[in-house]
Amino acid sequence: MKESIYTLNKDNVHMFRLLFPEDIVSFFGDDKVGFGVMCDDTPAALLLASFTDDVLWLDWLYVKEEYRGTGVSIRLLNAFYKNMSGLVSDNIVYTACENPEVQYVLTKTGFEFDSEAAQFTFRSTLSGLNSVPEHKPDKAVTLLNKLDQAALANLNREIVNSGVLGVALPVDPADYMRESLVYTDGDKIKAMLLLKEHGDVIDVAYAWVAGGEEKALIHLISAAKVLLQNTHSEDTEISMTTLNEASKKLASHLFPKSECTQIFKGSMSLMGF
Repeated sequence: MKESIYTLNKDNVHMFRLLFPEDIVSFFGDDKVGFGVMCDDTPAALLLASFTDDVLWLDWLYVKEEYRGTGVSIRLLNAFYKNMSGLVSDNIVYTACENPEVQYVLTKTGFEFDSEAAQFTFRSTLSGLNSVPEHKPDKAVTLLNKLDQAALANLNREIVNSGVLGVALPVDPADYMRESLVYTDGDKIKAMLLLKEHGDVIDVAYAWVAGGEEKALIHLISAAKVLLQNTHSEDTEISMTTLNEASKKLASHLFPKSECTQIFKGSMSLMGF
């Protein structure tokens, strides 16, 4: 049996559409990474992951039934670890998988149930965002798509230097909603708020702040709320998913609802087989 492992991109991800329950081409945005296995030109296994907050999140792992027990999932995960190691903070990858069979495979490759860590998804409507101060015009608040190339390059350097990764680099304004914002101080960028629209839901895809500059992020959220209210109804849902403790603390003050999911956690630097 001939086995080939593919690094997925927008041009070839359609080859594995039968292994994913949604429209895989639409799902596979710029914040996604994926790997697939072909056995004798038949799609056999699929892994999809995404950058969420400051970590890499394993979204989907599926092996076609007739290829289970052949080791294909181990080889697929190995390719994933080798390719993604070093691209996220502390080489940590998370998943909230509840399938016992997949959990078994993950634990075989170094994942452990993390009793202290949990993913939180915060939800609100635009009108329901709590404690967001009334936005006042602020020259420091700038639309992401208004940054010139030099400022964008500086932004990407700031993110890398902060050590808090978990966003596809380089940041490209075309990948995010036009209401995405940055907070600047001269040539310094203090905070960034990246927004994406998934159907009828606005998602805080990434919220980044320089050390000790949480107030700058509050300014961005306040400004984004005003911009979004100009183009969306007050009952439009907005959500934020995070594993980061500082982000959880901030979001808990702004969003009235939250959901908690216990997760598995693995260090790619410790995985190998």
